[in-house]
Amino acid sequence: MKSFAVIAMLLTCAPASAQSASSASATARGVESVPAVTTTTDYVIVEGQWDRLVLAPGGGTGSVDWLRTTPGASAYTGGVSATTMIDSQWILATGGMALRPTEAVILHAQTRIGGGRTAGAPFVYRMQEAGLAYRAAARVYVTFDEQYLHVGETRGYLIKPGLAFSPLRRLSTEVTYTRSAGGNLDSEHVGGRVALAMHATTLVGGLAAGRTAPEVFNVAVGGTVPTSGAVATRQLRDGFFGVQIRLPRSELTLIWSDLDVDTIHKRTLAASVKYQLRAK
Repeated sequence: MKSFAVIAMLLTCAPASAQSASSASATARGVESVPAVTTTTDYVIVEGQWDRLVLAPGGGTGSVDWLRTTPGASAYTGGVSATTMIDSQWILATGGMALRPTEAVILHAQTRIGGGRTAGAPFVYRMQEAGLAYRAAARVYVTFDEQYLHVGETRGYLIKPGLAFSPLRRLSTEVTYTRSAGGNLDSEHVGGRVALAMHATTLVGGLAAGRTAPEVFNVAVGGTVPTSGAVATRQLRDGFFGVQIRLPRSELTLIWSDLDVDTIHKRTLAASVKYQLRAK
């Protein structure tokens, strides 16, 4: 069950790239890749993300993150990322941690703070998230996260109850329900992920469907999204798949995702390298 402790750290260990791609990358890096350790270990994670949009210019994200894991299934992370999307650019500083106060409970928190410009006008980017995972059974964790998001004129809270379970020793799955609470995020969607570990390779994939604000998935900043008219609800469809390859001192992750939010259709390729710096 040590690998299941990592599931609650996924958001903490993720780089600050676009939501759908970074979540997928975090899953690929997290499951079986940050096992329980007896020494403190430092890693650097470098990620590049390339986005292609239909009917609008594309963009991309670059990020560098530091990750420290400690005995007792704790983790700490910090980093910086830069993103360009349509006519917007922004830079974020990121930080987070995951703690295990008891054998059955894991707590995690993360923040992204920064800002940028969209169509020449400045905007603020803030995200804070906190959550917990509770081991309800030998192979089952119940999870709950709360997130505050403020991107340009879009802001509000998201609540995310979920369930993470491992039906087989090498198979890990997670199902989450996300709903906005206040603000103008107008989000309600269901997502699922699955990861299969096979020796030095882990396969990962997932789907999400519902409705959401584009800013929740870092597709655009309010006012920059091209539309063909008034849209009552912003429909979301997202799918991803990828592979993680573990090497002696590093891990290579490749993720392909296909995201639809309203009139925006975004295809993303994310590649990251996680390198072990030292252990003590």
